[in-house]
Amino acid sequence: MQNARSAGFAALVLAVIALWADVAAAQVPRLVDHGGRVLSAPQVSPIYVGDYWATRPGAADALHTDAFLQTWLAGPSLSDVLAQYRVPRAAFASSDLVTGAAPAVFTEADAAALVQQERAAGRVFTDAQAVYVLYLPPGTVATFLGNSSDRKLGGYHSRYLDPATGLPVYFAVVVYSLGANGLDLTGDPQQNLSILSSRVLAGAFTNPDDGTAPAWFDTTHGEVGDVALSVSADATLRDVWTFQNGFAVALLWSNKLGRLDAGSATIGATATGEQTLALTPATQEALPGTTVTFTVTNAATSVDSLALTVSELLAGVTATLSATTLAPGASATLTVAVAADVATGQSVSVTVLGANALGISEVASATLSIVTALTAAAPAPAAADFTISVATASLDMPRGTVATFAVVTAPVGDAGVPLRVKVVGLNRRLKAYVSRTRTLAGDTIEVTIMAHRSARSRPYAFSVLVASKQSEQLVPVTVVLK
Repeated sequence: MQNARSAGFAALVLAVIALWADVAAAQVPRLVDHGGRVLSAPQVSPIYVGDYWATRPGAADALHTDAFLQTWLAGPSLSDVLAQYRVPRAAFASSDLVTGAAPAVFTEADAAALVQQERAAGRVFTDAQAVYVLYLPPGTVATFLGNSSDRKLGGYHSRYLDPATGLPVYFAVVVYSLGANGLDLTGDPQQNLSILSSRVLAGAFTNPDDGTAPAWFDTTHGEVGDVALSVSADATLRDVWTFQNGFAVALLWSNKLGRLDAGSATIGATATGEQTLALTPATQEALPGTTVTFTVTNAATSVDSLALTVSELLAGVTATLSATTLAPGASATLTVAVAADVATGQSVSVTVLGANALGISEVASATLSIVTALTAAAPAPAAADFTISVATASLDMPRGTVATFAVVTAPVGDAGVPLRVKVVGLNRRLKAYVSRTRTLAGDTIEVTIMAHRSARSRPYAFSVLVASKQSEQLVPVTVVLK
């Protein structure tokens, strides 16, 4: 028969075990439905804030972001992850540009006022499940609930009540994260935009009324998109995102799998998850009444055949594909015809979608400019008066180390041709040092590469540029970080 002392000891042990179990359970993320509304079929409308998005680099960033949103909203992050939280589908609704000088600071109230303005003007899609994503220009500091992007705020979602209807209007703000502003996860602003967009939209869909009528969240780790940052074990936060269908996306918490996930259905899968659908050349010109051709390719490393479609073009501009299905490694010709009455001075975005058997799409785009006269072809380059070569075009090196390779030059004709040497196209996490930036043809130059230990393990391509007064040449080099 158990005495009082042993019974007390057993009770103490059970209490300790129960406490340990509670602590352990609290450490494992688990999203709980607190009964609030979710957006079961959200419609996403990006709004690009400021004149930057009308510049050439800004337009490229916006085009990439629009393509990402269309792909991600139709992809496995929704069907495999967010569907667990009553969000089975979502769609891309419209894209809007609000020109003007870049604001130095952009508050939550500024965001709500801008959304209200664009809705009232009829420039954006309006629906009870619309989510407006405001993309800030480079350098603009966002503030929200006492935090700011100069203290690593990358984005957030919120809402306001429409003064006419009293109904909630949902919006999110994404910072142009680069350097000290925002959450610079990759050093690549386009990748940062897609990662942070997927993170804040996941929260906006599954917990849109947080603070008034919360839905899905974990009391310790936050919303579905917050968990990865909360549990990250990597100082560089490389473990909070991945590549999916050619885009960088946030990892989301899956209750079903008990781990971070981005969904299992992928297309164009390669070892690094890179884009496999391509449209070349990136830019072309056309006269009214003429046709031009682009080449559509599916990389040989793709694991899927892709069914091709072309997005709607400008009135009077039509596109025809030589093939509507591309096997891995295959290509097709896209012929674009411009009617004789199409006005000049316009640029047309030519976008091809490649869908796999699951209906998940990759997107590839190019630009066609309608002009009054074709740009004259560049003159043929002058004959080279020197040659360059490297002993090896690919170097393997561990992160945080240094590697050196030689660039050998030789004159063509007379010796003693003066040369200038520099490294171009190098990732910001690698540094290059050239033994001599000015030399003569016939000399050998040493190039030293130093890889920061925070750089990701993958290939990095760059070039050594050698130029004389008469010509210039590039020699490509690849560093493979281990």
